[in-house]
Amino acid sequence: MSIVGARTTASLALLLAINAAPSAGQGYEQQVRGLATVVGQKLTAAGKETVAVVDFTDLDGKATWLGRFLAEEVSVALGADAPTFEVIERTQLRVLVQEHKLGASGLLDPQTARKLGQIAGVQAITTGTLTEFGDSVRLSLKVLDVNTARVIASSTVDIPKTNAIQELLAKEVGGLPALPRRQPGRG
Repeated sequence: MSIVGARTTASLALLLAINAAPSAGQGYEQQVRGLATVVGQKLTAAGKETVAVVDFTDLDGKATWLGRFLAEEVSVALGADAPTFEVIERTQLRVLVQEHKLGASGLLDPQTARKLGQIAGVQAITTGTLTEFGDSVRLSLKVLDVNTARVIASSTVDIPKTNAIQELLAKEVGGLPALPRRQPGRG
């Protein structure tokens, strides 16, 4: 390949990466789609064929309505852009989590991730945390390998606080148990 051809290819790759990466000026829909595209590519590159998306939480590990909503949106976007992997239905996942007395928060220790992976028949679990900042909410997303709890993919987006986002932030999810937290010194 010539130098000009290599530069053109590199420029095209950079342009595609910039367009796929979510930016703060976009609405949450475009950000979620961009996030799902990036995560989907990393799942495919890691050879994962099945993924589940658990409820996203605040930094204290509590599930929120906004977290549930955004987890559902990410799940749908991943499913729409999933030529090489399958996304497990979140309703079915929630039933499995409740039946096996696992929590539904995004805090997963390696043992819980492994057990959830075995129960749900998935190779990767997508978790997320939400943090409020002034006029936006930061969604920090991670995809974990269920066998090792290692992070396969991660990304963050800042979602503008629209009226709809504010309403979801104000709603509390009651009665959800938190996943067991990893105790210091135990592995």
